[in-house]
Amino acid sequence: MFTYPYSYSSLHDSHGRLNYSMMQKAPCQGTKSMTFLTCFSQKCHPTGQTLLGLLDCALKQCKMLELSDFCISCILVSGPDHISKHCLGPQALQMNIPGLLVLSKRKLWTPKRTPFIHGVRPFFRREFISARVQELGEIMCTHLTPANDTIAQAFQSSFFADGETENLFETISLLRHIRNEKDILLMGDMNSGPSISSRHIHYVTSASFEQFMKGNLRSPYAELVGQPTYSPHENTLTDGHDDTSIIDHILTRGYKILGAKRVMDQAIHGKSYPLSDHYGIEVTVETNCKTGCHHHY
Repeated sequence: MFTYPYSYSSLHDSHGRLNYSMMQKAPCQGTKSMTFLTCFSQKCHPTGQTLLGLLDCALKQCKMLELSDFCISCILVSGPDHISKHCLGPQALQMNIPGLLVLSKRKLWTPKRTPFIHGVRPFFRREFISARVQELGEIMCTHLTPANDTIAQAFQSSFFADGETENLFETISLLRHIRNEKDILLMGDMNSGPSISSRHIHYVTSASFEQFMKGNLRSPYAELVGQPTYSPHENTLTDGHDDTSIIDHILTRGYKILGAKRVMDQAIHGKSYPLSDHYGIEVTVETNCKTGCHHHY
């Protein structure tokens, strides 16, 4: 019935089941949320304000940090014009705060979430999902800090001098976690990538990407395809300021690579833009399961 019967995220329990009772609660509830919304609409409502200006007002004038992590995350994701509908209204649903989701056609064994830094409020927190997949082995899914993290700057939440340093810390943390894994698939928006001059692909957070390569990982998509996954020149959903780059990866170790391609790069039917500001990628690997399986990721 389902293409991907197995899944895991922050909205799942430890057994991999969706927590529907939690999902159906509005992210922003109670008098503090209503007081914040009133304050924000009266004192901070955007009239040519920059994102950082809005956040500064919300923090200093409207005590945003007194709200729950779910509420803050919803506000940040929804934008100033949609807070009431998405975060307070009867149709509001709970947020998957880290934004990570694993979908699988095969059983996920012992899925878990691991933060890079413990003791940090969840809406600031970066983390990774790890699990063992039936007939495949260890997989990981993550989203690493961008070099220019304006949200962290506004909240002054980072322990690091800049986003590039934090990205490198997260990269090294991942490599330590998988150091004893012979076979591994590490997937996600790494916010780092190689330079491919012949295709006008620019380095992003190069020190981090070099660490992945030194860790005996490879990026089959970058090697075999080399098209950008983030391209302000092609994708109208991007902010138009960053360089054309390959920052989304399926990094592999130990698997025979059968192919790779870019996906989800076509415009939605009837629209002028694709599903996301990042294009998707797919890598096909061969495993050692008894039937000689080919897996697509």
